[in-house]
Amino acid sequence: MKTLQRLKAYMLMDEVVIRRRLVMKKSLFFGIAVVIVATIAIVNFSHAFVIPGQHLASVARTGPEKVDAPGIEARHSTTKVLNKVLNNVQQKISHIASPKAVVEPVSPKPETDDITVNVASSVKNSVPPQTVNDNVPANAAKSGASVSSPKTVQSAVSTSQNKSPIFFDSFEQSLNPKWYLEMPNNTYSWSFSHKYAIDGKSSLRVELRKSDPMVQGAKRAEIYLDPERPLQEHTYSFSILLPQGGDEDYATDPDGSEIVAQWHNTPDPGERWTNPPLALRTFSGHWYLDRCWDDAPLSSDAEMAEKGNQASYDLGSYLNDKGKWVKWTFHVKWGWLPSQQPILEVYKDGVRILDLDGEPNTTNDKVGVYMKLGLYKWDWSQSDDTSILARRVVYYDDVSIR
Repeated sequence: MKTLQRLKAYMLMDEVVIRRRLVMKKSLFFGIAVVIVATIAIVNFSHAFVIPGQHLASVARTGPEKVDAPGIEARHSTTKVLNKVLNNVQQKISHIASPKAVVEPVSPKPETDDITVNVASSVKNSVPPQTVNDNVPANAAKSGASVSSPKTVQSAVSTSQNKSPIFFDSFEQSLNPKWYLEMPNNTYSWSFSHKYAIDGKSSLRVELRKSDPMVQGAKRAEIYLDPERPLQEHTYSFSILLPQGGDEDYATDPDGSEIVAQWHNTPDPGERWTNPPLALRTFSGHWYLDRCWDDAPLSSDAEMAEKGNQASYDLGSYLNDKGKWVKWTFHVKWGWLPSQQPILEVYKDGVRILDLDGEPNTTNDKVGVYMKLGLYKWDWSQSDDTSILARRVVYYDDVSIR
């Protein structure tokens, strides 16, 4: 009898132990489930917070627009995961999925027609290695330089222009740090514009006003590069847009001219600054190319004019070019002597319109030329200014040197 009672007592104790063990196992499973649910919930809600934050950052740049709510999708995803975990908690104990990595995208550029003014830039500002003091370049209407209308040569761009670029700038929200600035310190003098662009979303907008202060002795708003070595051969390409209509209209200035691109020389010690050996300018509704050269150790504008070492070429009307991009390409091998085998080929939108191979195209200097883009309107700084305009705006894009 006592043995039977002891056996019943042991059985009762075993049942209590088993029940306690079952409760402990259930508590363990419940605890693990809570940890899994909390982990997955945190991961999903972190996605819900990260993604909208990035989107709002883009909205702050682009202005009001319809905003999707990726956080809602994240919460739906969390609910599904919770149900799945609760229904299969015993199978999920040994495996916790790693959260998917979030790659932060590059902040999008604004897609608006407004002008974005550059406030801070790594570009070098103000004075070049040598102080520039340009004289008035040869003007087709006001000087004795010869003016000719070049014969258009219908040919494609030469194969030498297919080399890899050693310099490139598409003005996508930043200037290549190799540029220098030579212009007034005005917010409108240069900026990135989303109104016009070739391949990307922005271009360089340059504005010059008659009321602007003098910079290096003249009215100018230009960017430029360091001088290159003398007698180099390069292909320079860039696109220019002359605005049409509105307050930016590139109107005809009957008695005024301005350079829009140039290659300037660097005088040797004891030599004065001269006109740029090569300059693309506009005058009275036409494109012009100015060229001057000299093999003398020391050059001056007066001596080059006396020798007949100045020429101007009428490249045709720009009136039909207004409002659209014009790609200019200059294949140049610099030289001040025919024996140096100089090359000068000018292409407009891929068609060669001027061929001066074998003709000298620069001055005899120890340092080579440097490229400049922008507006240089010398007549605004002269006492006998006859220009009827008070403002010029030009756009540039896709600059390359090969």
